[in-house]
This record gives sequence, structure tokens and C-alpha cells, in this order.
Amino acid sequence: MRRSTLCLLLALTLTLSGCAAAADITGQEEKNCQLYYLVRDLEQAAGGDALGTESSALPKESADTLQTQVESLMNALLAGPSDPSLMSPFPEGTRLLKVELRGSHAMVDLSTAYRNLSGISLTLADYCITLTLTQLSAVRSVSILVRGQELS
Repeated sequence: MRRSTLCLLLALTLTLSGCAAAADITGQEEKNCQLYYLVRDLEQAAGGDALGTESSALPKESADTLQTQVESLMNALLAGPSDPSLMSPFPEGTRLLKVELRGSHAMVDLSTAYRNLSGISLTLADYCITLTLTQLSAVRSVSILVRGQELS
């Protein structure tokens, strides 16, 4: 039941979210994507949501591959929010080691620091990564690894 509820929530979120195109002052088109983070004070959160978003612009250049876009989004996400009402779900020192794409599936390999997460903290961090990356229309699913291995 819990897994099907999470899948349903993810599907609904994917339907409602997406990177929107916008033009900057140089005329180069950008993709404005949302980076998902934890809300620092749940009592202040609208609707009591545990996650909040912050916009991040990705250049939309023909030379940018999906690989580059996924890496850029992940690096921006791991850098943490600039909005003081949000906080990063990732332990300090979490770094992106590698992204591997297999069709529409993104495999994200993170540093050992990510292994310090468990329980709901791990679930929320995984969710932030998945919601952020699946805004790219070519990414339909995400796996998260730590130094090449799945977490239990």
C-alpha cells in the first residue's frame, strides 16, 4: 500500500511539474526547473507540505546533452537552497560522483556521505532528487546509488 501511494504521488507530481522555457536578456533560451528541498519550519509551510521549491535556470543549448542537464540539476540541488525557509535534505559532504543514463532511466551515484541517511530522511532526500530530475521530459525514472551500490 505504501509503495503504491508513493508511486501515485510521484505520478501526480510529474503530471503537474515540468521545466518551463524562458528567454533571458541575451536571447538564449533557458529551462527554469524547480529544485526540491525540505521546508525548514513545517508550521510556516503552506498546506503543511514538507517539501518546497526554488527555481534554477538551465541553459537550453543544442550542445547540452541530457547527461549535462542531469548533472547540472544534481549539482545545483546538492549546492543547497539560497532561500532561508528551505534546507537541504543531504548530509554535508554529499557529492555527485557520476550520472549514468539508460534510455529514460537516470542512475545517480553519490558520495559516501549520503549513506548516513535512513528512514524518513532518506525517503525525503530520494524524493527531492527524483522530483527534481524527472522534470526533464526524457527522464522517467531515477535510481540512487552510493559509490556504485544501492542502499537497503
